[in-house]
Amino acid sequence: QKAEEYFQKAIQIKESFVPAYMNMGNLYLLQNKYPLAALYYETAMSKSPENPSLMIKIAKCHYMNEKYDKAQEFFEKAIEMNPDLKEEYAYLNLKNDATTRGSEEVTKKIKNLTWEE
Repeated sequence: QKAEEYFQKAIQIKESFVPAYMNMGNLYLLQNKYPLAALYYETAMSKSPENPSLMIKIAKCHYMNEKYDKAQEFFEKAIEMNPDLKEEYAYLNLKNDATTRGSEEVTKKIKNLTWEE
């Protein structure tokens, strides 16, 4: 709760501070509030549109919300920007592969987050 207050305060002080939006998204992702997490990530993306890390985070939200087509779309955008991400986040590359959807292993990977400074 304290972290949420600090990130909100950072946003109030400097509305263009992308890391605060990203970290708010992280908090909501960890709380399983995927639409709210996606909203913060998308706000960050509007301020930093060439950020493949944000694309991956949005893909994770859509994946957890069982919007696999949208997850695939954002995954593909991310690897267009940075092909090195393809292997690390291959679990988001579903291509209609229902066998990995909702698996516990994938859920653990999604909850592994990078915090911004």
